[in-house]
Amino acid sequence: CVGPLRQRFKTLLVAQPDVTLVELRDRTGVPCTLAAIGKILHRLGYRRKKKTLQASEQDRPDSQQPRRRWLSPQVRIAPTLGSSLIKAGTKRR
Repeated sequence: CVGPLRQRFKTLLVAQPDVTLVELRDRTGVPCTLAAIGKILHRLGYRRKKKTLQASEQDRPDSQQPRRRWLSPQVRIAPTLGSSLIKAGTKRR
């Protein structure tokens, strides 16, 4: 059962490389978990990584200076804010 299912997944991935695990499950009609499909894909050599998006405007020369001015105060605030948020959410017994 696994061999034909692997081949079906390969066929679907070639036809639509950005197909989701849910779509793969729905298109094959196999009642299994998304983790099981992920394991099959991993064994087939497929690796899924999240793509990080970056606005193209960040690289433009005219936006570099305003971006630095905007980020500068945040760099100084973030560590303090982060540690106080962590402390506020912890409980000691």
